Amino acid sequence: MMAFVAPAYEGLPTAIERLTATAKLDASLGAYPTAIVVGLPTYFILRRHFSARPLICAVAGAVVAALPWLFLVLVTSGASSASIGGQATIIDGHYAAYGWLESTYFIAQIALVGWTAGFLFWAIAAAGFKQPDGRR
Repeated sequence: MMAFVAPAYEGLPTAIERLTATAKLDASLGAYPTAIVVGLPTYFILRRHFSARPLICAVAGAVVAALPWLFLVLVTSGASSASIGGQATIIDGHYAAYGWLESTYFIAQIALVGWTAGFLFWAIAAAGFKQPDGRR
């Protein structure tokens, strides 16, 4: 889904090639490791405390998707200065206001994709599942 939101590989000739190359990269470096390292433990922890409802699954998906990126934004900056389109994002190793705005926008995009994936998880895996005590 993220490949539709932000396709990469501008040098490839067709949109389908850009989409598939981006989807492969996003899945192998972003989605699958996050789902295994953060998503599975979250699922096993939350299933004991919450029933599988669409809103809960969607919120959990958004948090699981955005959490690693939020961590990277808060812990690392790496550059002494950076800019996007002539606007400074990092000045003297610290985020500028525009840098925080761009980071928030990026993390919101990731969270929206996670929200959708969480809802799809509910629709595919949890919608018809009944727990032993009768909760849904």
